[in-house]
Amino acid sequence: MTELIHCEKCEFLLYYGETISERLYLGGLDEEKVLQRYKNHCPNCGNELNLKTVKISFKTW
Repeated sequence: MTELIHCEKCEFLLYYGETISERLYLGGLDEEKVLQRYKNHCPNCGNELNLKTVKISFKTW
């Protein structure tokens, strides 16, 4: 399954890849750490990022 994380304000794609919770080999990675990689601000619009201000969706191809 593929996980996508978008900024809720501008739809900027912050993460696209395997479902984070299933990525056991990366150990300790979660959605909040993905947002921290962007210093909790969208690089496109500057919106503050947290689990309430992003859209997390899952796709099965």
